[in-house]
Amino acid sequence: MSLTIESTRSRISYTSMFGAVLMLIDNLWGVVAVLPFDWHQTAEITVGVSFLIGLPMYFIDWTSRNRLIIFLPALLVFRWLALSFLATPQTFVGPWRVCVLIIMASIVLQWSKLKRFA
Repeated sequence: MSLTIESTRSRISYTSMFGAVLMLIDNLWGVVAVLPFDWHQTAEITVGVSFLIGLPMYFIDWTSRNRLIIFLPALLVFRWLALSFLATPQTFVGPWRVCVLIIMASIVLQWSKLKRFA
């Protein structure tokens, strides 16, 4: 039993927990942001989904032990394109306006994975 607890503790670092907190804040912020959405329009559905799947994608990237993060950068691009299609007129909006927490969580998670192998 102590071996299981020890191996679980070695996988959880403070930097990865900080990234999880960032993604939790992003997810809660997304829940508040999608409350007034009209869920019958395709553009608003895609933006709503991109706001709500941040924390599950973080945990999918966190559970993979020996690979780089994939799902958080994909979520960044997905949210950026969804917000660009929602803008009037349809132009590319800056991804750093809404995706700052995703960018920070991606950097923190990748850094914690690199520290584990160093």
